[in-house]
Amino acid sequence: MKIAIIISNTRDPDTGTATVSINLARKFRLRGHSCDLIFKEDVLGNATGKLEQILFTFALPFKKALRQYDVLDINAGDGLFVAAMLGPLQRAKRPVLIARSHGLEHVIHEARLAEARAGTLKLSWKYPLYHGGYRLWQIKKYLQRVDMAFFLNSYDRDYAVDRLGMQPARARIVDNGLPDLFIGREFDPTVPSQIKIAMVGSFIERKGIRYSVPALTLLLEKNANLSLGFFGPRVPPDEILEQFPQALRDRIEIEEKYLHEELPGLLSSYQILLFASLGEGFGLAPLEGMACGLAVVVTAIPSIAERLQHEVNALIIPPRDQQAIQDSLQRLIDDPEFLTRLRRTGHAMVQNFSWTRVADDTLRLYQEAIDQKASEAAEKV
Repeated sequence: MKIAIIISNTRDPDTGTATVSINLARKFRLRGHSCDLIFKEDVLGNATGKLEQILFTFALPFKKALRQYDVLDINAGDGLFVAAMLGPLQRAKRPVLIARSHGLEHVIHEARLAEARAGTLKLSWKYPLYHGGYRLWQIKKYLQRVDMAFFLNSYDRDYAVDRLGMQPARARIVDNGLPDLFIGREFDPTVPSQIKIAMVGSFIERKGIRYSVPALTLLLEKNANLSLGFFGPRVPPDEILEQFPQALRDRIEIEEKYLHEELPGLLSSYQILLFASLGEGFGLAPLEGMACGLAVVVTAIPSIAERLQHEVNALIIPPRDQQAIQDSLQRLIDDPEFLTRLRRTGHAMVQNFSWTRVADDTLRLYQEAIDQKASEAAEKV
């Protein structure tokens, strides 16, 4: 099978979408398939600017010989003009078109509007022109034309079917996976006297910092045996520290950037991971934390939470709820036995999220789409 995975993001292995693409491609090749990765720089070179996402979608069909592939696995926001260019070909002769959603942008858009109405987010006057307008239309039209679409959670899939005109039989839910270095790690049940809570990911509104920072501040003030760590916030440490009282800052560790393979080592002394996000397509950080033996507290958003069980392998709390964050974390701090049980069951559960398994599932879906396209073409003869 000859596959191309295409996305307008940069080829940075420490970003989520690139990580997904790179790991899938590696596993496909190990299975004997050909897989090319096409990122922003492969189409636009070193060009940068606010219009690069638009330019990518227009330039892609002209820059790359896409008809040579059996499968074009394209980010849902980047594929419409490829579909239009291949449209004149008979369906049997063109590649299978896959739309891959890394988090349905219509759902993220609605969450942004809700935050704006609540006064917690200010949207630019330009937002409705592209990200809140044209790009949403572009995704909708591509979803209506593809042979199959991959979504990371049931809410996104149902939204695409019910509101965007996606054919139900062509909408599938897929998992993201964990790199091999996260799978099969030894579990250490030790609970030290000094409890440490980690947050992994960008220090931005969408990650729930408006609600988590006040809760964490109160917990630090209440629990002298507690410390925090922020990993990969992608903002200067001072911007995080200034959110906390001066007296608490010596109990806060910040690793602004790190290589992905360094994360298990960074988390090795932590027991709890807080994931207070307001919206995700999937959210790998909780799985990574569980693989490293941390108990996770996650918000009940349509993504990773639907793969977990409350009080079995995670604590699942409402989004935008400072008190719930505070109460759930304090419960784990106060009950070492429950903390250890949650850590152990989470660690066991996440062993199934290997990229090998995810890649094999994806290859089966590719073949199903190829066979279905061939069957439909034969029926028309």
